[in-house]
Amino acid sequence: GLIIGKKGEQITRIQVESGCKAQISQVSTGPERDVTLTGTRDQIEDLKRRISNIMDKAVGLPNPGSGSNVISIDVMVPGTKAGLIIGKSGETIRQLQEMHNVKMVVIQDSNVITASEKPVRITGDSHNVESAKNQVVNLINGTETLKPSSHTM
Repeated sequence: GLIIGKKGEQITRIQVESGCKAQISQVSTGPERDVTLTGTRDQIEDLKRRISNIMDKAVGLPNPGSGSNVISIDVMVPGTKAGLIIGKSGETIRQLQEMHNVKMVVIQDSNVITASEKPVRITGDSHNVESAKNQVVNLINGTETLKPSSHTM
C-alpha cells in the first residue's frame, strides 16, 4: 500500500509525473510485489527513482545523494531462517527497520521455504547498518528475540 497509496492516488501521480506505466502484481510474496514498468529508459529510471524515494522516506532514510554515509550490505540468511527476519505479516523486519533507521529487503525468488541462503539487503547509514546486521545475526543464531510491537496497523 505504500507505493500504491490511498485509492491508488500515489501510484497514479508518479506514473503521470514520470510518463511511465507501472503494473503491480496482484500476487503478494510477503511485504513485496512484482512491478512491471513500461516506458522509455528515462521514464523507467524516473519512476524507479520516485518509488525508491517513497520507500526511503517511509523508513526515514536520508536521500543517498545528500552526501550522507549511506551504504548497502547483504547478510546471507539460511532459507529456513528468513521467516524469523520477516516475521508475521512483516512485523519483525518493520521493527528492525524502525529501530535501526535502515531499509531492509529479503531477496527471494518466491516465498517457498528452501534450505538455500537468501540475502537480506540492509541499506542506511554505515553505523545503523552495522547495528542492524548484528541484530539480524543474533536473531538467526537464536541469541536474541524481538517482542511484538504494541501498536496495531
